[in-house]
Amino acid sequence: INYLSWSGITEATEILPKFAPGLRDSDSENPDGSNSPIMKLPFDLLNLCDQIFKIAAARISDQEITTKLKQWIRDEKGYQLIRAINRIGATLSEINEAVAEYCNMTEGINEHYSPTERWLRVALIRRFLSDNLNFIHIAKQFMAVHDFSKIIHRIIFPNGSHGKLGGKSAGMLLGQHILDKLQAHLTLPFSLKTPKTWFITSDGLTEFIHYNNLEELNEIKYREIEEIRANYPNVIQLMKNSRFPPGIIKSLAMALDDFGDTPLIVRSSSLLEDQLGASFSGKYKSLFLANRGSKQKRLAELMDAIAEVYASVYSPDSLQYRLERGF
Repeated sequence: INYLSWSGITEATEILPKFAPGLRDSDSENPDGSNSPIMKLPFDLLNLCDQIFKIAAARISDQEITTKLKQWIRDEKGYQLIRAINRIGATLSEINEAVAEYCNMTEGINEHYSPTERWLRVALIRRFLSDNLNFIHIAKQFMAVHDFSKIIHRIIFPNGSHGKLGGKSAGMLLGQHILDKLQAHLTLPFSLKTPKTWFITSDGLTEFIHYNNLEELNEIKYREIEEIRANYPNVIQLMKNSRFPPGIIKSLAMALDDFGDTPLIVRSSSLLEDQLGASFSGKYKSLFLANRGSKQKRLAELMDAIAEVYASVYSPDSLQYRLERGF
């Protein structure tokens, strides 16, 4: 009935007051301009359905009806994904499944720029990448819902994860999609390429700490900087001699299969990184791996490097940097 009314069909416009009596005049919502509650009005669409369908059949074509129904059905599938994203307690695994299901159902259909699609973009950006409103404002212009189906297959996360990708990862993904969209309008003497990347969620470190009963390390940040500096080598060795949960090990092995024997860089990506006034440049470690030898050897070296990057969260430089900025 809204679609018919917006299309300028007078019969539908005349029905609206019967459907929602509050629409009879523009002042009825708050007729006296007071702060008193608005009156509750009847809301009965069911009895008007036959009349609405007759108007639609008479005034708009079958093709237009079919097109709109397809759009509304697709929007309904989008609502299912949004419910999964916004549900309190929803894990990353559940959201990944919902994203994959939505993308499979809408495969080959051009993404229409509808309110639902825009809502989905914002919800996915907020859930996976950043809560920062400036970031979301830019990202929603360049990232589509189906872009996330390519990302989720390369995310490594613990069981029950509620984590995000870090700032460096989010920034790289956004930069990649901006350049992809603008490449057609850019004249460059070289091609643009983004390195193949797998992402470990921000709560991967939390799970690593918990799995190895290392929660006391979080006390370090409240110590004097001289004590932090003196103890840091011990923290590195403690974490490098710890273990990863089996699910993370399995995912890292899959990542190695995807990378092959190409050299790797293990990079930090903190939730606090790469924001205005806090780039964290050089504060967390980035480590180069030749990635040679048996798969067992390469996997052991990869886990060792990740543990060392995790340890750099407790380095005196990074803790001092965070303290100076009130983090």
